[in-house]
Amino acid sequence: MKRSLPVLAAFALLVAGCPRRADYALVDGFEDLCEGGVPCLWSVQPGSTGRATTIETLPGDHALLLEGGPMAILREAPGVERAVSTDSTQLVADLSLRCNVSEELIVEATVESVLSGEPLTLTGSVFASGVWYGTVDGVTLYSDTGSSTFFTDVLSVRIVKSGGGNCELAYFALRLSNGFD
Repeated sequence: MKRSLPVLAAFALLVAGCPRRADYALVDGFEDLCEGGVPCLWSVQPGSTGRATTIETLPGDHALLLEGGPMAILREAPGVERAVSTDSTQLVADLSLRCNVSEELIVEATVESVLSGEPLTLTGSVFASGVWYGTVDGVTLYSDTGSSTFFTDVLSVRIVKSGGGNCELAYFALRLSNGFD
């Protein structure tokens, strides 16, 4: 099908005027399973009283079931997940989840500071409901000072569940956001 030049030019202007799409540093739909049926690269943090297992939510679709607690899961990614922040970007965790009781999950991303080269932890939290809404909750992560920071690599991610209920985490991603997407 041929398109007229004015239609293509209008489309190009429309796309050029859109905000920049997010840059993803890490995306996990929990479909790749490793030893013991646990999603690859994730582990239950020592000292946790709960457990993490993979479940099938729909035929061929998986989620990470976090049972009991308090507990935390950890994914280390030294030098693998490349993300570079600028003064206008923030690190955002995207989660698709539900819990059988109102439950707060805390997301911690340890990144490498551009200024010092030292690890820096960015934190955010989300309250999960017991209903699948089919949406992804975006949680902006902040340093303990509440200020923005410049960073490069994502070194690790930790998700903490402090309550004793069960939560299903079907999708997790870390992305850089300019605040407009």
